Amino acid sequence: MEFAQQLNNSIKENLDVDIAGIFASETDSAQEKAVTRLRDAALKRKNLTDANFYKADIPGDFTHVSNFLMTQQNADDYATLRGHEIKRQMQYVGSCLTKMLEAQSFDEASYYLYASGFLAIGNTSALVYITERQSSKSQFAAISSGLRWAPKSAFTTAAKVIIYIIRGYLTLINDASMFGMVLNNTDNDLLAGKNDQKLDIFVNTGKMTLFMFDQNDAGNPVAINGRKIWTTENKKESAVFAGFYLSEKREGGLYGTDGAMIFSNHNQTRRIAVEYAVPYSGKNGCYIAAATDKNLATAKLAFETLRPQQVGSMTNPPLSCAISTPDTEYAFLIASIGETDNSKI
Repeated sequence: MEFAQQLNNSIKENLDVDIAGIFASETDSAQEKAVTRLRDAALKRKNLTDANFYKADIPGDFTHVSNFLMTQQNADDYATLRGHEIKRQMQYVGSCLTKMLEAQSFDEASYYLYASGFLAIGNTSALVYITERQSSKSQFAAISSGLRWAPKSAFTTAAKVIIYIIRGYLTLINDASMFGMVLNNTDNDLLAGKNDQKLDIFVNTGKMTLFMFDQNDAGNPVAINGRKIWTTENKKESAVFAGFYLSEKREGGLYGTDGAMIFSNHNQTRRIAVEYAVPYSGKNGCYIAAATDKNLATAKLAFETLRPQQVGSMTNPPLSCAISTPDTEYAFLIASIGETDNSKI
């Protein structure tokens, strides 16, 4: 609670946006109003108007959140976090992204984005970042260029992540929710379903409020982009994308939230099921497995199969998942999908 109050007070002081006040006074579309006000205040602080936005800047639907690019090392480190380490890391990310929005210049914002562990927000900005690195630009100059290229979508996405990280601590009611990060530590783009864009997501109780969505280099929709590899001054560099989602209980619901989703490559030769649960009764948990058997053919079947087996954390190479806590009503999840697949249920 103290963490959220500190962020809320900082945002209120520097950007004149009272997130706690919005949630307390707004009954409808409070999240959207909070995100919009926070994003607009951050852009105004950097002296941006609509005329400054590039054509590549597409905010997208409110329920969508763009991918975040991070170094290969950071992705590997995230996959090893367990329990309260996850909570502390997500709080740190929220603090750094808040400072990024509060920054008065893109150069200052780039420092805080890097401090949060990320290199770019969205694939479009990531391509700009990589192009700058290939021309030997410094890390911070490349990050700054990526932010400048698509400021509205970058700051909208950052605002969404901040709002949802701290919201669970600001609300006075028991809103059971799972804020999840899924790492695509592979060379292939991942879809959350099939190429016909029908999402293979099953929410047993609650609702999916926020879900990862981006475009690949060809402009096609994906859930999480594949790994990026390039050369900077004859040195090979690589970076990994992460996607976020938020599942939460329904208004007036008597249960928390639980469900499952299936990620796959474009030709459906590899499919991975991720299960999660934050119930009011019983333990929070997660499970990740290769969806090769018939009982994992759909997200609904995967949920029914994996829910009874869920754990607080698991490593099933090259897959892993873990939650921040087994017994609170607001939990974080980190799941990692690696390159080769020997995993079994």
